[in-house]
Amino acid sequence: MFICKNPDCSRSYSSHEGRFVADIVRTMRAAHDEDREQGAVVIDVLRQRAARIYQLGEPPCAECGGLNLVFHTGPDEPQEVNILLENAALLQHIYGVLPPLAD
Repeated sequence: MFICKNPDCSRSYSSHEGRFVADIVRTMRAAHDEDREQGAVVIDVLRQRAARIYQLGEPPCAECGGLNLVFHTGPDEPQEVNILLENAALLQHIYGVLPPLAD
């Protein structure tokens, strides 16, 4: 799983869609940590939009064809990238928003 970092790409974490998904993921994480249930509408919206930002498979980016990609969190990565990647397992296993990674 990877996230595109190309600032001109519509599938990038920094695109309007990417920022929207990061905000929802941040909100879902906080609600999960407080044992608050997520509404079905929020999960459906995230399921539709997350598929554009989280990319499975092999590089390059499916939209821009670029290789400015991030696969792991890190101190030098933008906050949004870390939020997205740190919560991928939550989205996969708890909410079923992302497909599971192939073994």
